[in-house]
Amino acid sequence: EYYAGSERMRRGEPPEENLARAAFLARTAIRRAPDNARAYDRLGLAYSAALEQASVSGGDVEVWYGQAVRALERAVELDPTYAHTLDHGGRVHRQFGWWEWQQGRDPAGAWEAAIRAFERASAIREESVFVSDLGNVYLDLGQYREDRGLDGLADAGRAVESFESALRLGREDQYAGPYAQVSLGTALA
Repeated sequence: EYYAGSERMRRGEPPEENLARAAFLARTAIRRAPDNARAYDRLGLAYSAALEQASVSGGDVEVWYGQAVRALERAVELDPTYAHTLDHGGRVHRQFGWWEWQQGRDPAGAWEAAIRAFERASAIREESVFVSDLGNVYLDLGQYREDRGLDGLADAGRAVESFESALRLGREDQYAGPYAQVSLGTALA
């Protein structure tokens, strides 16, 4: 059932109905199989989408962030080897960090949590997308520090290293390769 919820998310159905249905299906799967890590992962993705929507529409971002993090942490507890859940968690932390920055708050804690999640995902399964995600959060952190008059050069250097690694890993991947190239260009600019 959580796959049905995920499919509804991908089809682009109306956001409110889509998110509610995806979350409902994931919770139903969890009730039926409480140790199903993928169901918690899908629930975290539904809450992540709600977080994104709330950050644009003025909803309760902190509540959705907390729910997404809790669901994804539970998924990792149940299956610490599923790198995609760690990547999803990193994306949630990165997204929350951006929201904090927009609110005039310090996003470093959220972004450092994202870095840890992306590093763990990459250690489990070295994929171009995980390494690119890591590079993007380093780029965010460096930009934030420079905007605050701090030195963000080390973070930019880590971003470049990550994107170069992603290029090597994603050479044959028609999505990841070009994405890493554009990201590397941004980091070097």
